[in-house]
Amino acid sequence: MLFSDLHVSQDIIEILENKNIKTPTNSQILSFEKILTGNNIWLKSPTGSGKTLAYILPIINKLLTDKKPLTQVVFFTPTHELAIQISNFINETFSNIGIKSLALIGKASIDRQKEKLKKKPNIVVGSVGRILELIDQKKLKATHLQYCIIDEADRMLEDDSLRLLKQIISKTTNLQYILGSATIKNHAFDIANSFIENLELVDNSKEIETIEHSYITADGNRKTDTLRKLLNKISPAKSIVFLHRNNDVDFVTKKIDKLECGVGSIHSEQDKIDRANTIKKFKNGQIKVLVASDVAARGLDINDVDFVINYDIPSKPEDYQHRAGRTGRMGRSGKSILIITKIEFSYIEKLQKKLNINIKNEVFNKIL
Repeated sequence: MLFSDLHVSQDIIEILENKNIKTPTNSQILSFEKILTGNNIWLKSPTGSGKTLAYILPIINKLLTDKKPLTQVVFFTPTHELAIQISNFINETFSNIGIKSLALIGKASIDRQKEKLKKKPNIVVGSVGRILELIDQKKLKATHLQYCIIDEADRMLEDDSLRLLKQIISKTTNLQYILGSATIKNHAFDIANSFIENLELVDNSKEIETIEHSYITADGNRKTDTLRKLLNKISPAKSIVFLHRNNDVDFVTKKIDKLECGVGSIHSEQDKIDRANTIKKFKNGQIKVLVASDVAARGLDINDVDFVINYDIPSKPEDYQHRAGRTGRMGRSGKSILIITKIEFSYIEKLQKKLNINIKNEVFNKIL
């Protein structure tokens, strides 16, 4: 199927072709017509399956035929990094056809954000806290909003995020909702259904897996040596190493930063600008190994990561799914590797059963 078969405007098709995006993904095919005709949907689709474009293409298609000098789209994300990446992508891709986006996140200058809102960007992308603050200060008009996108919705419909979301929604009228996630936690759909009318699940969770899963074993006090040997052997073009704790990210980074491929790190206690600079270096290839805490597991949108390495066992199977989903994006192949101790072996069986995946050990044990 082609984008023209979905009735995507020719202007958008030309832009996508210039970015070498020639055919829609399955998630985009399944959701496009439903969003275009005004349905409220929750798109369940694997990480890296093109959900961001699935959300915004039909909406931008509608904005182009109904041009108004108003901010009409609010796009909620769970992390600041993801909000910035999505907003930048929208501007870089669609600004030439008059579609503008603005990232609204906490810890950034609210006065600058207020000034930029005066230019009436079509789309605002950001955190619930800052967006609510700007609505309460009457700098962002909630009654003008027509479309509400909630990315990583299973995570956003929890605790404070849910409470703030409901406050924002109460100030709006007649919103169309587009929710998306790779997984749907217990009762999350029911929670959304309680305040969104006629919410429809669009299930693309059975999309063909393009990630090869494997594990290697190491003594508990030898994991860093194992990691160093593994990175030297596979020589990744882009690899992300995931750990739980910020202190461990710093420790492991220091232990492997002599690698010739270049090493950087990100975690939640670092300065926002430093994190953004590190991600930029990783994207452009100055850094080939990125050591990251789980704060980045859902927040990085980089298409050409070839390896994900789990230095620590993820807390839940869903967390492993989000980590692994940093590779194998948009139909590309990728590899996700777990470094485990012998006492952690039972976790492999749990992952295979819960996620219906096959995790091998024969490939990498031979190279260490």
